[in-house]
Amino acid sequence: MTLESVFRKATERINTEYVILFTMLIPAVYMFIQSYDFQATSATIFPRIMAGFVIFGSVLLLLRPVLPEPIYSIVTNESQLIDVEEDKEIDDELDGEVESTFSSVGRPIPDSVFAAAAAIGYALAGYVAGLMWVTPVFVLIYGLWFKLSWRVLAVIVPLSFMIGFGFMEFVNIPVDSGEIVNRGGL
Repeated sequence: MTLESVFRKATERINTEYVILFTMLIPAVYMFIQSYDFQATSATIFPRIMAGFVIFGSVLLLLRPVLPEPIYSIVTNESQLIDVEEDKEIDDELDGEVESTFSSVGRPIPDSVFAAAAAIGYALAGYVAGLMWVTPVFVLIYGLWFKLSWRVLAVIVPLSFMIGFGFMEFVNIPVDSGEIVNRGGL
């Protein structure tokens, strides 16, 4: 039994979409609840709004099989940013070039499994050590997984750090400190 067949069986039994939705829902609920402990009421607006959107969207997607038809069609309506025919032509051209449809970049595990594991790992590592430090590492690993060029990585990795630093400095969100490692931040 190959590694690919093991992951195929696992992904047939586990819906990775639900794993990702719960991965987003649980921290959003936590963030929403914890925002009530903030000293400054103006600091509660952003986390409550963002968490509210994530909670609302996640719950809609989780409950879509039981939603009434008008709401179901709105929730499941897929917008198409590119022409489907053009995408099909590109797929036909790449048919012989890609080793496996299992992963879009020929990796031994499905892209969806990697994305779910990376999202969970990013959230946990960010909680432990601080998002500002973990984000560039996550961006680098994610970029390497999907075989981005070194030039692109040389731009987006430092940019991800600068975005985290900007949140810390200008929005006054302590993304530089973790709950276990680096508790004091900068």
